[in-house]
Amino acid sequence: MKLGNEELILQYDNNMYLQKRGLAMGVADSPDLANLYDVDFEDKFKNSEDPCIAFFGRFINEILAIVYAPCADEAL
Repeated sequence: MKLGNEELILQYDNNMYLQKRGLAMGVADSPDLANLYDVDFEDKFKNSEDPCIAFFGRFINEILAIVYAPCADEAL
């Protein structure tokens, strides 16, 4: 798994680049790794009884949460 996710080369506008962070969409294990990473957040908030969390939803690798808080720092 480590070998398949390091030293990834991508092409953009006829130039080649070494990808330094993240997973490439074309790597076979990208969807599985994204789901394993995201399930931690989903488990924390899905069953939360916190009244400040009005909505929490996930679709593929996108997470949307609506949080009631007086400021951005408290929302985080």
